[in-house]
Amino acid sequence: MNLITIEGIATYRPLSSNIPTARVEPFIREAHDLDLRELLGVDLYDKVVEDISPMNYLDLHPYLIPVLCYRAFARFVKSNRITLTSNGVVGKVVEGSQQSNSTDVHAIVSSATEAAMVYEQRLVEFLNTNYADYPEWLKCKHSKRSGSIRISAAGNKEGLS
Repeated sequence: MNLITIEGIATYRPLSSNIPTARVEPFIREAHDLDLRELLGVDLYDKVVEDISPMNYLDLHPYLIPVLCYRAFARFVKSNRITLTSNGVVGKVVEGSQQSNSTDVHAIVSSATEAAMVYEQRLVEFLNTNYADYPEWLKCKHSKRSGSIRISAAGNKEGLS
């Protein structure tokens, strides 16, 4: 089950209302399966996703939701420039617009990734402080007992990746 929607992402970063939900859903799934699962560890991730409802894990929502929204947004922006067609990979051009250059796209992706990392650090701090309420967190490699997660800026010193 996904904890966020395209509408949820739009509360953090502007998205056109013309973007089909099906175009964003793969990036939402990747944010869950690749980013959040890695951050929380399998045991806590499985518990949160299986038990999630409007009444469960309300204390985690202010941390989980922004992480997922920013990670999904960054993944979407990074991949949205291309479309796979029966003729191969193409960049679509719409009348009255032109595609952004790769520097602009990289800046947007980097900004969203940096925001996600800030929210991830807040989540880790919250879980480290409240580890007694989340025993699955103690098994995670980022937990208080095994050290802490280290988050640094995306890209190298020159800002290139």
